[in-house]
Amino acid sequence: MFAKGSTRWLLLAIVVLAAIWLLSDKFSTRAQQRTFREEVIMLDTTSVSRISARSTKTGPEGVVMEQRADAWVAVANGKEYRVDNAAVHKILAEFARLKADHLIGNGDAVRAAYNLTDSAATQLEFTTADGAVALWVGKESYGKQGAAQTAVCVPGEEQVFGVAAILTSIRDLSLNALRPHVLVTGDPVNWQRVTFTFPADSGYVLERTGGQWMVDTLMADSMKVANFVKSLALSRAQNFADTVDVASMTPKYELKVEDSSKPEPILVKVYPFGFTYLVTSTANPGNVMWFDPAREFPRLLRPRHNWLQGQAVPLTVMH
Repeated sequence: MFAKGSTRWLLLAIVVLAAIWLLSDKFSTRAQQRTFREEVIMLDTTSVSRISARSTKTGPEGVVMEQRADAWVAVANGKEYRVDNAAVHKILAEFARLKADHLIGNGDAVRAAYNLTDSAATQLEFTTADGAVALWVGKESYGKQGAAQTAVCVPGEEQVFGVAAILTSIRDLSLNALRPHVLVTGDPVNWQRVTFTFPADSGYVLERTGGQWMVDTLMADSMKVANFVKSLALSRAQNFADTVDVASMTPKYELKVEDSSKPEPILVKVYPFGFTYLVTSTANPGNVMWFDPAREFPRLLRPRHNWLQGQAVPLTVMH
C-alpha cells in the first residue's frame, strides 16, 4: 500500500512540475521571442500628410515635415523650408512595413540599454488619414557576423524589437539633411553647352558639336570632359547660409549649363564673402549656400586649358 501511494504522489508531482514548466515557458521572454508580431507598425504612405521627428540632432523642438500640394516643406524654428522630396520618400519607404527580426526584450531597463528613452530616442510620428502612427528608433548595433540591427519600439508598449537594418534615413536626420543641396541636375547626355564666366573676361564655352566637345574652335579631350560632366551632375553644396542676402552682391564666377531637355539653362553663381564664398543655383531656387573653394572649384570651375588634349593641368584653388 505504501509503495502504491508513493507512486501515485510521485506521478502527481511530475504532472504539477510539467504544468509549471509549460506555463513558465509559455510566458517567458524566450517564448515571446518565438511568437512576437512580425510587423512593428503598418503605415499607409500614400495618406501621410505630416511627419514629426525629434532627436538629439534636431533639438527639443524637432522638425516637422508637411505635405503641400506636390511638395514637402519643413517647419522649424518658426520658419518654413523647402525639403528634398526624395529625402521624405526615403523615410516613408523604410517605415511603410517595418518588420521585426526578433524581440530584444521588455521593460524600462531594456529600453534604456538601447537608447529608447525620452532623452535618447529618435521620436517619429506619422499623421495619416486614419490617425497618428508613432515609433521610437534607438541604438544601432552589429552582430558577430556583421549583421546590422536597429532597436525600435512603439510608445506605450513594453516590447523592444530588433529590425534587421540600419535606418539611414533617420540616423542623421536634421533640417540640413532634409533640405535640397543640389547645384546642377540633369543627364549630361542632354547637355549641349557649358559656359564658364571668370573675372577679367577670361571665360570660355565648352560646346558639343556633332558628338564632339569643343573649346571654342579646338577639340577638347573627350575623356576629361566625360569625367567632368559626370561629376558636375552630382555637385552639391554642404550647408546653408540662411542669414545672408546676396541680392546686392556681384558674382565673381558663373557656370551655365544648357540642357536640350529643359526649357531654361541652369545658372550657378559664386559670390566672394569675406575669406570664403557663397553660391546660388537656379536648380535650387531660394537658397543661399556656403561654397567650399577647395572642394568645389576643381569640380565646377576649371580653366580653359584643362580641356586641351595632352595637357595635364593641376586643379588648384582659384581666387
